[in-house]
Amino acid sequence: MHPKPGKGYHTQIADGPFAVLMNELGIEPPELPKSDEEPNMDWYKWFLDIQGKRRKGRSSLHKWTCPECGLNARMGIKDNPLIRHEPCEIKTGHAVFFVQLDGLKHTIYKDKDSN
Repeated sequence: MHPKPGKGYHTQIADGPFAVLMNELGIEPPELPKSDEEPNMDWYKWFLDIQGKRRKGRSSLHKWTCPECGLNARMGIKDNPLIRHEPCEIKTGHAVFFVQLDGLKHTIYKDKDSN
């Protein structure tokens, strides 16, 4: 039963026919603090959260990471953006490109001269 048809939830103590039914069933209304404000909460999403069934958001961004220091960046392009990380290049003495963080192993090729 939904005492607030079309909404799927209620935020106040029941009144009207629903209150009469609860009284006939011997169910006492809870003692709630008096407030004129409606709570700013989506009860359906809360219910899905506690059940672990809430749908996760889907990002269209791709995650890229520096293989040297682990700095991450997200971008909306699929192709390799050829991003170089200057602080790590200074530290290592060779070019350091971000690689896509997709859970796969990526081989980092280095010049013969840079070891």
